[in-house]
Amino acid sequence: MNYDSRHDEEEIDLLYVLATILRKWRWLVAWVVAGALLLGGYRLIKPAEPKVDEEAVTALQTAIDANKAALTANETELQNNVTNTEANHGKIAANEEALVTYRESQATLQGNLDALIQGLERAESVLANPVATVSQTSSVIVQLPTLTNDINEANNAVLGAANQVKAAEGEITTWQTEIANMAARTEQLTAANEQLRAQLESQEAEIAELKKGEGGNQVFLYIVLGALLGAVLHCVAVLIWSMLNRNLRTAEELHSRYDLPILGEFLSESGKQHTTKYDKFLDKLTGDKQTVPEDEGVYELIAAGICAGTETPANLAVTGTVKEEELQEVATRLKEKLPDGYEVSGKSDPAYNAEFLSDIREYKVVLVEKKGVSGKPEIDKLAELLIRNNVTVLGAVVR
Repeated sequence: MNYDSRHDEEEIDLLYVLATILRKWRWLVAWVVAGALLLGGYRLIKPAEPKVDEEAVTALQTAIDANKAALTANETELQNNVTNTEANHGKIAANEEALVTYRESQATLQGNLDALIQGLERAESVLANPVATVSQTSSVIVQLPTLTNDINEANNAVLGAANQVKAAEGEITTWQTEIANMAARTEQLTAANEQLRAQLESQEAEIAELKKGEGGNQVFLYIVLGALLGAVLHCVAVLIWSMLNRNLRTAEELHSRYDLPILGEFLSESGKQHTTKYDKFLDKLTGDKQTVPEDEGVYELIAAGICAGTETPANLAVTGTVKEEELQEVATRLKEKLPDGYEVSGKSDPAYNAEFLSDIREYKVVLVEKKGVSGKPEIDKLAELLIRNNVTVLGAVVR
């Protein structure tokens, strides 16, 4: 048995740590769920202050104000167009009424003019009639200037009435043109207002999105971060536990640490051999091989190993840092499996005093340790004592 004191410096087996993490997958899931719930819940309760792009918000607000001013101006112009259109319709209605009067007056005046012209024609026919009497001719001559003057006045009156009709018709045409122009302008303003309202809606939505900040509350992101943080904390906890854990972890560790052959290895404390592919993979990863399904088979292997390394008769001592009843159990079971000539006894003394050492020198020793229970410092102390006192150690049994 060789023991190198350099093993006092603990080495971390990363494969063992990884296998431990994977074997404790339920704890890993618990940490992940807890982290996701805690961090996600915190973000729901206390959302982060949004990071707002103030320059973009200011530019959008300026554009919104300009669009609102343009919309207000357009609405005012639209209202004025409605008022002016109604006023023009009123003017057209009034002119159409006046136009009726003007046309009636024009017709009356034209009738008067026609009558005067007919009277003039009759007077001229009297003057041209050679058989007209002197009295008739004299009467016509006297009336002729007056008749001519009346015709001129009547003609002027007809022309005046015609001008009134023409003027009224011109004003009606002008107002109708204004109404048509205002209708076209109204259509343009209405289309422009619709476009402005669409722009305002888009800009207000954009500014609202900007004021939310980057990603809003980012609840989903924090859930993912919480899950990752939980996984990391679980891995760190396992790593710290592995660093602080100074107990024997695997049979291979006992073999490599003390250069001892492993005479036999029992199943895990659960009493069940790992049979699933997942567990077998982890066992292979850590070198923790469990190939013997029953205790009887283990003891037969131990006995065969002892017989191969010793000659009968031989005195065997079963010792280690585990409880005395476990040492006695192994000693009793080995005695049943070993042939006659072997004397087997359990030796335990936590103090490793002089009496124990003088007694143990007379035996060939089988070291018994237990995974997860036997402390490496205690095993180191026992190994140094056995080496210092030249005690022959046949091998180790791992429980």
